[in-house]
Amino acid sequence: MWIWQQRPHVRLSLLEHQRALLLIADLLETRAQEFTYLETLDNDKPLREFCQIDTPLVVEHFRYFAGVVRSHSDEITQLDNQTLSLILSEPVGVVRQVIPWSFPFLMTAWKLALALEVGNMIVIKPSEMTSITLLTLGEILNEVLPEGTVIIVTGYGPDGQALLDHLGG
Repeated sequence: MWIWQQRPHVRLSLLEHQRALLLIADLLETRAQEFTYLETLDNDKPLREFCQIDTPLVVEHFRYFAGVVRSHSDEITQLDNQTLSLILSEPVGVVRQVIPWSFPFLMTAWKLALALEVGNMIVIKPSEMTSITLLTLGEILNEVLPEGTVIIVTGYGPDGQALLDHLGG
């Protein structure tokens, strides 16, 4: 058995995945002002832009993928007398993600919500220049998700490349 298959997040039901994503969205919305200020400090992004665009998009992204959770279904189609087509909805395992310095909070949401929605574990590395919002988001993720579901790795550029080059196993 692969290590990622032993993680509790992989064994959550679809309803539990949906609830987790909705709770993350709710907590993000509750702490929206905090994230707005952190992103402004971290990335010099205008407060107004982050408050009116990025934060609502981040919250809605988690809510969107919470809704998508229930659309997963396995399909079996008989193509001919000897061939079946199988479409299975299952996690791929560990997803490695590197977040660039531009739009760090929004890009984190784009990558995290989808990977969590399908039940993957995630190892994610923010840019060394803009890591505050992701590290703060980690507090919410640790509160909502089983331990080890999302691992945040900080470091410099070569560390991100090493993460991407690692074959895992």
